Amino acid sequence: MPVDAMGTVTAQVHSFVDGRIFRSPERSGQVYPVDVVAAYMNDFSDNSRDLEFTGTGFQMTHYSGFVDRAMHSAHPYPVSSEVIMQLLRPIRVQDSAATLQYSDVVLVEKGTAASWTDPNFWDYVIVEGTLDGANWVPLAPGYDSRANPVWSSAYDNWPSGDGGSNAIGNGSMLIPHTIDLLDTFDPGDTIFIRFRLFSDPGVVAWGWAIDDIVIQPTGVGIADEGSGGTPGMILPALGPNVPNPFNPSTEISYSVPTRTRVELVVYDLAGRMVKRLVNPRFRDPGEYRVEWDGRDDQGRAVSSGVYLYQLRTDEFERTRKMTLLK
Repeated sequence: MPVDAMGTVTAQVHSFVDGRIFRSPERSGQVYPVDVVAAYMNDFSDNSRDLEFTGTGFQMTHYSGFVDRAMHSAHPYPVSSEVIMQLLRPIRVQDSAATLQYSDVVLVEKGTAASWTDPNFWDYVIVEGTLDGANWVPLAPGYDSRANPVWSSAYDNWPSGDGGSNAIGNGSMLIPHTIDLLDTFDPGDTIFIRFRLFSDPGVVAWGWAIDDIVIQPTGVGIADEGSGGTPGMILPALGPNVPNPFNPSTEISYSVPTRTRVELVVYDLAGRMVKRLVNPRFRDPGEYRVEWDGRDDQGRAVSSGVYLYQLRTDEFERTRKMTLLK
């Protein structure tokens, strides 16, 4: 089922035997469209990109003491909570220079244990990854305000009455980090990444600020075995149709960075194929434009409504929505 907008989807399977209908239990889940990317960068200066993250307890804002916008937890963060922000762009892990870089300020409750998995570590922040969206693994050990002398000193210099700290973070306290994704995942894996702040029932402090996220800045791809694929290329792209809504015709643009097999198909909302605009065949690198005249494969004019158009290559799939009005 193509997904072209964030929302909640409820699904149920119907089967039929001798004219009788059998229904499965309903299942619901949050869905969102995704484009697998080889590289990602965000300094949070463009608020139109805030929707590239999802979660609770964080916000992208220009906080006092910082030069510009960053991703901030609540200040102070809540007790007995997990504050999570997930990047919605899946990352294709490359075979070299597969790094995650970011800068942050961490002013969370100091623990007494050395390992973040020990309950006496108390509060911590951590960056995690997943292959399936359900099983998250640490990309590096969790840490607290003890991880950097600047944070530790600030935390200690402004104690609160309950044993926590009243220290306030600012831009001069940002510390860069680099994580090697290949320490956890294999080349070619498609992963999601999230930032998580854990707090126990005890005291809290100012919280966490994250800025200047850079993932695999060289954007090196994974060459297919025997395909002649070339590392260093970005993924294909499918543009919005113009005009939209349209009548009687619309133009669809797409691009491919390497020679690859391409197919472009129009579907109705029930998933039935309406028109194959580009038959499966190899295309050289470049940008292409295709016109759809609102007719199906038999040359019949289709009715007004919402249609989906899908670009497929050997390693890529993207679906967008368009509206025909008569």
